[in-house]
Amino acid sequence: MHRLFRIFIILFTTKFIFTKPQKKKFLIFDKHNYQYLLKYLKKDEYSILYTRNEFLNFFVLIHNFLKFRFSKLEYYNTYLKFVDPNFLISFKDNDPLFFLIKKKSLKKILIQNAWKDPFNDPILNSKSFINLKKSFNLDFFLTYNKNIGLKFKKISNCYPISIGSFKSNNFKINKNFKKKKDILYISSFLEPEKMRNIMITKDVTGEQYYHKPQIKLLKILDEYTKNNNLKLLIYGRSRFKKKAIEEKKYYSKLLRKCNWRFIKNNRKKTFDYIDRSSLVVTINSSLGYESFSRKIRTVFFNIRPKNRKLSTIRFGWPTFSEIDKGKFWINSLDYIKVEKFLNKVRGYTNPEWQKITKKYKKNLMVRDENNTKFLKLINISN
Repeated sequence: MHRLFRIFIILFTTKFIFTKPQKKKFLIFDKHNYQYLLKYLKKDEYSILYTRNEFLNFFVLIHNFLKFRFSKLEYYNTYLKFVDPNFLISFKDNDPLFFLIKKKSLKKILIQNAWKDPFNDPILNSKSFINLKKSFNLDFFLTYNKNIGLKFKKISNCYPISIGSFKSNNFKINKNFKKKKDILYISSFLEPEKMRNIMITKDVTGEQYYHKPQIKLLKILDEYTKNNNLKLLIYGRSRFKKKAIEEKKYYSKLLRKCNWRFIKNNRKKTFDYIDRSSLVVTINSSLGYESFSRKIRTVFFNIRPKNRKLSTIRFGWPTFSEIDKGKFWINSLDYIKVEKFLNKVRGYTNPEWQKITKKYKKNLMVRDENNTKFLKLINISN
């Protein structure tokens, strides 16, 4: 009954397309982040397979209905038969259905969309979809680093290619920005009601995971930037106006001493803000790793609750997750230690920082300027 009810809800809320899917060279699985592909694909060569019920193709639905095929995977497989693409490309790296789609002669390319760890990612979580993994298939996985690629190779027998962040690679590093005396903090904000209503593990609440570590860190940054005559920029997590207002209010209650400014999340300007900053601070965000790959001085705070089940969410999994502190990451919230740590990172000479990024990037995030490996892949694999 629950499944039938869900189907009825989808049918009444979605929009329908009544024309038969056209044959295309490229089919993009899911609209999310598809805009980053457009500079590499000709307009008449691609189409989008919507996966979040924004649109449903009526022609495909009727075709499947007459053959008693009602699952989402069967819908995808039928859609592919009509489009008959050479390449199926997606940023939806946590959807098991993408791994299960029958590929036949087409090439399936998955692009890593966010930092990976087994705790948050259902594909890497061995307890999730364990019976499905035998049927997982993938040709190429474009990854942040070689180690994540090897993890997915074991699961799907794919050929991993380290490219770093496809999104960041799209944006040229602007070296002409005059660095201001600004520290940019990447927000880990979550609405208070959500924090109160979720349990991360049996022993760790949402408040303990999101709220408390961030509050302690912000108090330190408030004091540190004031003492060092620096401006603290908070780069918001929320892209929608109403939530961004709430997010700004959250920080206004915490930052009482320093000169600070809230910046609403803007995908088009994200890397401009990163490139302008003298130092980027993050707990463990994907954007933090992207900042590091752009050779911006970036520091990570290993300050989430220590819990056996949460061990993989620590900095640099799987290579550095057991190492609490290093050249640009730290696990302390003691003001004296943090002050010394931040002064050390800010004090590195440019050649010293370049040497550090060169040493660690292969295990964190590499950079393939303008995604040349992707371009080579879709051309050679033609």
